[in-house]
Parts: sequence; C-alpha cells; structure tokens
Amino acid sequence: MNLNEQHERKKGRTESHSAGRDGNCDCGALIPSGTATDGLGSWPTDIAHSYGLSGIDAQGTCIGIISLGGGYNPDDLNRASDLMGQPRVSVSHIPINGSFNNFQNGTSDYDTELALDLQIVAGIVPKASIVIYFAANNGPDLAAAIRTAATDTENSPHVLSISWGLAEKLWEASDRNDVEDAIERAAARNLSVVVAAGDMLATGGVLDDCPHVLFPASSPFAIACGGTDGLFGVNGVTPGGETVWNEQTKGTTGGFSQEFAVPDYQQSIQLPQTAAGLPGRGVPDLAAAAGSSPAYRIVLNGKEQPEKGTSAAAPLWAAVIAMACAKRGRGLGAFHKFLYENPLLCREIITGNNRFHDIGYYAGPGWNACTGLGVPKGADTVQRLAEMP
Repeated sequence: MNLNEQHERKKGRTESHSAGRDGNCDCGALIPSGTATDGLGSWPTDIAHSYGLSGIDAQGTCIGIISLGGGYNPDDLNRASDLMGQPRVSVSHIPINGSFNNFQNGTSDYDTELALDLQIVAGIVPKASIVIYFAANNGPDLAAAIRTAATDTENSPHVLSISWGLAEKLWEASDRNDVEDAIERAAARNLSVVVAAGDMLATGGVLDDCPHVLFPASSPFAIACGGTDGLFGVNGVTPGGETVWNEQTKGTTGGFSQEFAVPDYQQSIQLPQTAAGLPGRGVPDLAAAAGSSPAYRIVLNGKEQPEKGTSAAAPLWAAVIAMACAKRGRGLGAFHKFLYENPLLCREIITGNNRFHDIGYYAGPGWNACTGLGVPKGADTVQRLAEMP
C-alpha cells in the first residue's frame, strides 16, 4: 500500500490520508495564526494555555515524529519558537531506507504536515528533545520507521507521533499486518504510539455509503486522537463551547474497526456495530483542538499561516504524554487500560457529530465515536498519567 498514491487520489476524488487540511490531504496540518481574532488561528502555546497546560514542560524526555515525505526548514521552526516566546528546540534526524529531510519550500502538503507537528511539540514542550524519522510514503517504510523508533537507543523516545493513515479497507493486508506488528512491538518496549484519527468524517473519505475508520489509528495498540472545534470562548481565552469538529466536508473521523475486535480495555463501553452486527475496536481514544476555531498558527517557508486537522491533536497529546513521562521518570507505553479505567482524567465532549451524508455518530457522555473519552484537563491529566501504576 502506497500512502502517497492514496494521498494524491484523495485530493481529487475519494479516500483519506490522516489528519488533514482544507481541500487537499487528510494529513492534518494546522494553520499558524497569532491570535484568536486575526483570522489566522492561535499559536500552539495559546491552545496549550486554554487546556491548562502552560508551564508544564517535559525536560529529559524525547518525542519522535514520523514524516512520510517532504521535510522542514529549521529557520521556520526557530522563527515559530521565537514568536511563541519559547526557547529553540533540539531536533535529530533518522533516515529510514535512504529517506531524508527533503523540504520543498513549503509547496507540498508533506512540508505543511511536518511543520505543524514540529511546531506544536516545540511550542508546548520546548525542553523535550525531538527526533524525526524520515521515511517513504508506504506501508513497509512506515513499519520500518516505527520499529526503528522502538529500538532507537541513542534517542530513546518516550512517545511517537504519527499524523498519517488510510481507511482500513484500502490497505493491503500484508502492509497493515506489518505496521500493526511494529506498533505492538513498540508498545511492548514502553513506547506510546499516538496516531491522528483522520479528517474525513465518519466515512473516512471512502465513497461507499458506509462508515470507515483509518489505520493505523484503529490499531488496538495505538492511542487514536480525534478532533474538536470551538475551544475558545467569546473572549478568545476562556475554554467553552468545545464540540466535535465537523465542517461539513472535513471533520474528525471516528467509529469502529472492521479489522480489529474490541480490545479488553473497551469491553465496558458501548461501541458502534459493524454491518455484520459485531462490534469492533472503537476509534478514537482521545481528542484535542483540530478545527477552525481556532486553527493553529505555524510558520511555513517564512510565512505565518493557519492549519487544522486531527494531525494537530496527535502531537498535542504526544506533548501531554511527554509531560507525564517527565514527572514519572519513565514511559507510559500503551496506557489504554488505565485510560479507560479512569475516564475522568479527560474532559468529555458531549455535543456535535462526525456525520457525513447521514453516515456517522453523535457525541455524548462517556466514550463516543467522535472524540473518544475527551480532551486534556490540564495539569490534572498530566498528574494522573504520571501516577499510573
């Protein structure tokens, strides 16, 4: 399965990629904007502040980011850090099968995606180190990148952020199994793998009048992240009115897996059913800001612009996990069991839906197929995760 081919196909017609931006790819980049009122969105630091995460860093931890194509300009990253009032960050590169930092002057969606991922992490936890695993846009290289991160003794990442994906039915079974094996092995090594749920609403970008979720977000060993909108209240600072991200043609993907059975940690929650009447692994597990209100402000090729998508929610949660790891002194791994046993460590999102053409799901109390168990509750979420047995 070549994710790049599906990415290009989706631009003109159907399927999905991962967390995405308006109109093009489903790889989910946010748009840089300086304030909540200038039309450009909010800096990652502002969004972290709205979630009560300001002043909690992750010194001594490492966050891995997988990039399946494109690259970044260090000057963009440094400028974004400067404009956010944060110290500049340390970034390492690991090539997978000959891939490298191939920045295209911001002309590719891949450049935008990596800028989004990097600047969210750099803005929220600047004292954490960052390592980028550059790989080609296909299943085997994605699996290789995950395995490399899991065995990377030089950088020893605590959490790995993945903003890429494809509807389950579009994967070759061998590629999907290879990536799933890699994620499972990473979890066994105490590496948390955080994955964007996708931006094509409940259909996952597949035009067959059925709901679909994306893989690798649907992996039972991945921490899948959906998206919300309306984080800021009327004064642009106070949290309020946060709902499911749904902008009619773009919005958070979520639902049930048709490839993976309900894992033990989800046995106690109500899940959607497959066409065959059998429940599958529910997606997502968690959520964070991903929509236009506010979008994320980033710097790309020297210019500030806004971006959005669930691929912003993934690095945001990666930063939260890194905060907990720093307090804890070790990794969290696949912490699903603890998460579902302690749902109050998140703030529920109970309004909105991810429906497209009458296909999809509504939010509600408890776990739901739009935003999972909810969004971060600031320092309380970090502390509870740090205290996990």
